[in-house]
Amino acid sequence: MSVAPGDRGPAWIELSVPDPESLAAFYGWLFGWKTGDGRLPDGATGLYDESGRLVLLLRRGRGEGAWIPVFQVPDPAAASARAVELGATAHRETSVADWRARILRDPAGALFGIGGPAGGAGAELGLPERLLVCELGTRDLVGAADFYREVLGVRALGLRPDPFDYHLLVRGGAALASILDMTSFHDASTPQHWVAYVDVADVSWASARAAELGALVRVPRADSPFGEYAVLEDPDGLLFGLGTRPAPERLAGLRLQDLAGGPPIDIDEVLAIEP
Repeated sequence: MSVAPGDRGPAWIELSVPDPESLAAFYGWLFGWKTGDGRLPDGATGLYDESGRLVLLLRRGRGEGAWIPVFQVPDPAAASARAVELGATAHRETSVADWRARILRDPAGALFGIGGPAGGAGAELGLPERLLVCELGTRDLVGAADFYREVLGVRALGLRPDPFDYHLLVRGGAALASILDMTSFHDASTPQHWVAYVDVADVSWASARAAELGALVRVPRADSPFGEYAVLEDPDGLLFGLGTRPAPERLAGLRLQDLAGGPPIDIDEVLAIEP
């Protein structure tokens, strides 16, 4: 089993739901992921991509309302302490193989994890191929970006002009996650939350297939500078996204603005864009 390298997305993602077997079947049918339970917490179910890499850890519970990305950091204890200093609260512990992580609730209520291999060396690393990005929906873009900059060591870089204020959270030459002003997409009762986007060949076809399996389409297929996307609600009421990867030539020449200030930056100066 392998988990994702810390600078190319979350190491893994967790969901706590009343019926993990049913939700595992839904995502398995939709994306072709396979179940397994090797070296996972008691009672947990893992969903693995075609290469055998863990994408999603499902726990049986009352439900925590959203996807929980677990990010690798060089010093999990120090990062967790800094998060608490900035207003986060400890929620629970978790583990996968010889990785250990702490789940926290950020100051606006979104759950996320900080962790790493015990002793600094752990299971083989490898990016889950189907995981496109984890996106944080927020109404306080600057506040959320400041918090995760301090905790994860990321830069919030976005296109200008951009009516949706979509930013990539960049670290180590790759997008670790993304952040979006969700004011235009959700009513005032929706709290800050993370949504996982999965890479598919055809967003419209995958949306229709998901609907056949019991999902609801919340945002139909649309286009963005970073590719096509759609947002759906799974049978447990959790939001998830579908998307496509943009061709490298589509990104060529784009300039990003650091939310913290400074001059615009060419996208190829901060992201390793593979042809």
